[in-house]
Amino acid sequence: MEEAYGHNGDGGVLVRKDPLVWILKTRKLFNVNTARIAKITSSNSKFFHFAVHGCCDVTFDHVTVIAPVDSPNTDGIHVSNSSGVNIMHSVIGTGDDCISLGPGSKFINITDVQCGPGHGISIGSLGKYQNEEDVSEVIVRDSTFVGTV
Repeated sequence: MEEAYGHNGDGGVLVRKDPLVWILKTRKLFNVNTARIAKITSSNSKFFHFAVHGCCDVTFDHVTVIAPVDSPNTDGIHVSNSSGVNIMHSVIGTGDDCISLGPGSKFINITDVQCGPGHGISIGSLGKYQNEEDVSEVIVRDSTFVGTV
């Protein structure tokens, strides 16, 4: 989804069935304002399950992300250069970060998220490029981490 306003995605299951071929790719939200992704299950994505970039006011509600613990680079939700992103009432278990917050992420609220297995919530990969924006105003509450390293 690119350059959308007021999108509401409610319900569904996204599954990769063939273990030899990863056909499901990252669900991308680029330059999207005011979107709600709810009651979605994403299983066995090839890379990030969801990527949010250049967005404002995006909510993930009751999202389930499932990937084998040994799957590389399968971040559940990756956020960069976005503000007002809310991730709530969700279960995220991957072989990598449950949630990763990259440069320019601000006003991020993570509430009632069950994270694991995986690497937990990553705030990083910062300083790689000159003039990279900080990550700021991140709140994590009422969340659990099980099997994270």
